Amino acid sequence: MMPNIWFDLCALCVLAVLTGLYYFKFRVPFKKYRIFLLMIWLCLISTAASLAGNVLPGLAPRWLLRLTNTFYFLAHGLLMPALLLYVHSLTDNSLSNWKQLVPWLIPSAFS
Repeated sequence: MMPNIWFDLCALCVLAVLTGLYYFKFRVPFKKYRIFLLMIWLCLISTAASLAGNVLPGLAPRWLLRLTNTFYFLAHGLLMPALLLYVHSLTDNSLSNWKQLVPWLIPSAFS
């Protein structure tokens, strides 16, 4: 049975539009926009790796499947800390004081 890949394809299309809009229209050198761009790239990597992991079994060697799984889990695991940093930056708090962010980032390490 083939997994449903249409959600990943639609997500890649939406993320491609968001990435294009960021680079062609909204390229602003503020930290909150750079964190948003990081979140877009993490979502792109996670979605592309999920798509490759669903399409490649039986076609690719095992090491490539492990590599796609590794990219998927790394990107997916980094999304929560990036989201917390983004929300923190939207509240107009300074991102320069990392000691204040540590208590907020510790729970995201367990997600």
